[in-house]
Amino acid sequence: MNLMDIVALAKQGFTPADVKELLSAGETPQESEMIPDSAENSSDQKTVQRDDQQDTEQVEVGDAVDYKEKFEELEAKYEQMQKDLQAAQVNNTRNIDVSFKNEKSYEETIGDLARSFM
Repeated sequence: MNLMDIVALAKQGFTPADVKELLSAGETPQESEMIPDSAENSSDQKTVQRDDQQDTEQVEVGDAVDYKEKFEELEAKYEQMQKDLQAAQVNNTRNIDVSFKNEKSYEETIGDLARSFM
């Protein structure tokens, strides 16, 4: 068993004691032995327990959040934005003359263009 095999076993969840036991027995683990069910389940349970502990610590450390107050603030902002949007839409729909007014005739424009090249 070489170093890469030991690293692979460690990634699979084997402890150093398990690896030493395998080395002392002088046999290489087969595919069915690579991932023991108990080791897989225990590592998953440990991860879940750590996540739960971190979540409870964050709740205990953080201040109590008043969600109702935050909701009311967001609702007031939303209503204000709706009013602002309506005012902007009314401003944009006023009768504004957007037609293209060419103050020069086409002949004058072409003449200016020709003079600019001379």
